[in-house]
Amino acid sequence: MSFSSALKSFFRRRSKLKPTIKKNALVFGSGPGSSIPTSFDQSWCLVTINASQAATHDDTITPDITLIGTSTLRNKPANREAKEVLRGRKTRTLLLFDRGKLIDNQRLKLLMLGYSYDRVVFISTADRIDWIRDATGIEPVDKPSNGVAAAFLCASLGAKKIVMTGFSLTKEGHAYNTKNRERAHVAGDREALKLAVSRNVPIVTNQNDFSAESGVPLLETRQQPTG
Repeated sequence: MSFSSALKSFFRRRSKLKPTIKKNALVFGSGPGSSIPTSFDQSWCLVTINASQAATHDDTITPDITLIGTSTLRNKPANREAKEVLRGRKTRTLLLFDRGKLIDNQRLKLLMLGYSYDRVVFISTADRIDWIRDATGIEPVDKPSNGVAAAFLCASLGAKKIVMTGFSLTKEGHAYNTKNRERAHVAGDREALKLAVSRNVPIVTNQNDFSAESGVPLLETRQQPTG
């Protein structure tokens, strides 16, 4: 993706319209073991989190929605690794957390990476809490990860089925590198997923190990999503 494309993205106005999902969603996490379901096609909505789009290992795939957390663009080693694999990439709808600043340097940092998008939507921490509460029925004591929150966002936006891939409660590391970084928010993810499954939120996974440890049903145990 060219720097000029990223520059055009930078000067786009904030969109006031939040996306809707009227089809199935694939939430692509950055954990080990991710794979694209065989039934995945262009009718699906692809949702990525932070730098997880690099874990698809397919530069021709452009996410429909990308949620990038504020900490991803900081300067700790894990953040620098994430920023490096985001370099030159693109998404259709970029979701950023609104930090209430007149000039928000999140987009400036993405511009310097050559990262482009068709539109940007700023969301609040309260929005994130709402997605979690809608899915779990409560506001969990332990904060879940942005990946799990993104799956709940898909439910909030109307997705029919939500397939989670690239998630783990036990394995360390990211699928886009070999640094084996420690996984955060494990307790929060476990609690939130258990509650969401009990409330019949339409989440499934194509990972046997993640299904066993989280209680999220396997994709094969439910009807295959259709466009």
